[in-house]
Amino acid sequence: MRVADVMTRDVVTACPEATVKDVAELMSRRNVGTVIITDADGKLEGLVTDRKLVTECVAHGCDPNSSRIDGIMTGKTTGPMGMKEMVTATPDMDVIDAARKLGDNRIRRMPVIEDGGKVVGIVSAADLAEEVMEAVDGLLEELSKTEH
Repeated sequence: MRVADVMTRDVVTACPEATVKDVAELMSRRNVGTVIITDADGKLEGLVTDRKLVTECVAHGCDPNSSRIDGIMTGKTTGPMGMKEMVTATPDMDVIDAARKLGDNRIRRMPVIEDGGKVVGIVSAADLAEEVMEAVDGLLEELSKTEH
């Protein structure tokens, strides 16, 4: 199974110039904990989580009304806590490989991008775990049939 089969296609995005307050309000309105930061062409610039808002803005006393999100996002710029490389998937990536990539990087979500960096979705550990468990259950069922 491929990432494209399990990813969320309705990605919540914001531009790098958005304020921390704008992104927090967007998270609240859309009931999400992750916003993907894209340029005007929909290409990946970074990612910000609700946790990142707290640990890199609130904890450091930044003004959410004037602080830009690109100052704290994971991605191309360095925030107060330092830069972290973006980890991404592609739509054609196998779900097992994507799950391994999440685990190896100790993250729960990653943007799904096509060639050129255009964001086409987001995939979470929960999305992948469900599919992996179904595959394991199917395999165990097949194995049990052959043992009788």
